[in-house]
Amino acid sequence: MGQIDLSFITDSWCVQHMSTHMRSRAILSTVVLILVLLPLTAVDVGAQGTNEPPTLFHFYQTDGDHFDEVLTVNGTSSVPLQNVTWQVVNISLFDQSEVIVSGDFLSSVIPSGEERWSWMLSIDVSGVDCTCAVEVFFDGLHEEEPATIIVYLGQEMATHRPVLSPPEQDLYLLTTGMLHLQLDAVTPDGSLNGSMIYATVCEAPSSVCLVESVPFKLVATYNDYVQITMDATDLLLPDGFWRFTVEMEDRTLKPSNLVNFTIHLDRQAPIVLLSHTLSSNTQVENAAQNNDADVPTTPEHTEIFFIAEVSDGYAGASEVLTWSKTSPSGSQSAFADASFISDSSVSLVPDEAGEWTIILLVRDSAGHLVRSTSSIMVENQAPTVVLTLDGLRVNDGDSVMLPAGDSWLMSANQSVDTENDKPGLTYTWYLDDAMIHTGVSLLGEEVVRLMEQGTINSEGTQSMRIVVTDDDGASNEVTFFISSQVDSMKGSQGLLGANTFTLALVIVLVLSSLLVIRMGTTPPKESLPKWQRKKE
Repeated sequence: MGQIDLSFITDSWCVQHMSTHMRSRAILSTVVLILVLLPLTAVDVGAQGTNEPPTLFHFYQTDGDHFDEVLTVNGTSSVPLQNVTWQVVNISLFDQSEVIVSGDFLSSVIPSGEERWSWMLSIDVSGVDCTCAVEVFFDGLHEEEPATIIVYLGQEMATHRPVLSPPEQDLYLLTTGMLHLQLDAVTPDGSLNGSMIYATVCEAPSSVCLVESVPFKLVATYNDYVQITMDATDLLLPDGFWRFTVEMEDRTLKPSNLVNFTIHLDRQAPIVLLSHTLSSNTQVENAAQNNDADVPTTPEHTEIFFIAEVSDGYAGASEVLTWSKTSPSGSQSAFADASFISDSSVSLVPDEAGEWTIILLVRDSAGHLVRSTSSIMVENQAPTVVLTLDGLRVNDGDSVMLPAGDSWLMSANQSVDTENDKPGLTYTWYLDDAMIHTGVSLLGEEVVRLMEQGTINSEGTQSMRIVVTDDDGASNEVTFFISSQVDSMKGSQGLLGANTFTLALVIVLVLSSLLVIRMGTTPPKESLPKWQRKKE
């Protein structure tokens, strides 16, 4: 890229001033002389200008330089400058701005090394008096923040005002100790001596004031820049987000522009209240981290909700909650996603008896960390035995007559326990305290076999007992008494026999006897006359 034609600058001078040709040549000579005498050390506009440029673009000049008739700035760049545009903006009235002049290319761009260019911008500013900002854009669309330098143009001092640069950040966190904020500032006379800053403040959790701003006194020192110092201990503001608006007056009492920044003041850890609900819907507060509180008790496999109430004491506060649990066996684990009702509430269905501890870590946006715990005691529930014989309920102490020769089924599979324990229930059957079967909930053929073998006594009544045990060792049992139908008929076996045929035969004989007797005692309704022969 070669030298860019500067004839448009000369033409502009001729049209606007119509002075002698010697004056134009004098101006051009002045430009050349300035370029020769410029320092060789580049100054990064991001360090001394009002805005950090988005690219490695440097001004040799510094904020607050004065120019009359011709504004000439130059510097270096480490990126190509073919899309550069620029404008000079009048900011003498800080609530208004006016573009005085603009252009689509620099006056000159000369390669000065590998990936390095020297550039110059020369502008006729005759008759212009202002506090101005020279802005250079790199994308050609003015969508990025420009590289900016503040200059004073002309001799009219009434238009020259101090300029206060905003701090590097918009938001600062203050929890303990001291906070130092540096504000770059320039004045028309080049000195900050005798300058003063004035501030107002409002609570603004979203960078928007909740109430009207009020004056606030800030501690500041003035050297090459303005340094504001805030002490977390002495700052007379409660915790919260505070929006400061700062203005500076120079020693001639000329006010500067306004700059804003927000202080996030958080000196206290959040207050955390951890509670839980039990099956009775009572709520127990986690007072004093539950260290001295009685540990509540709940049955195993009962759903419990844990609720956290967190307060940092000011609008806009935010916290991150981390939940975990410790089982009676000492294993610590996080809650599954399905256990979360919300960020501040979780559900627990304990499947192990013993003490469970819920751990909640709360970290606020200032970095304060609070640990809160809540403990519950989970009790294992012994199973309830439900025993049926062919669908009929058998209760503790009942007597049962087992039908001889018929098929029947004794079942305990309707026994009740918590859902987590029910799959692991074991069933043990006893006959007169001797174990006859274990492991299954159904009994039928085993008893028939024992009857046939004579293990179950056919004479008299015997006790039978079923014991149901869960995986925690808790058990329950039902004891009942059994007898066989053979026993009830044993006494008449010698006379009638013990089978159906004998009984039917006896009934037939009895009925026959009754019929014969009845026929023998009832006279006939009609009889033939008997004739008797007369004796001679």
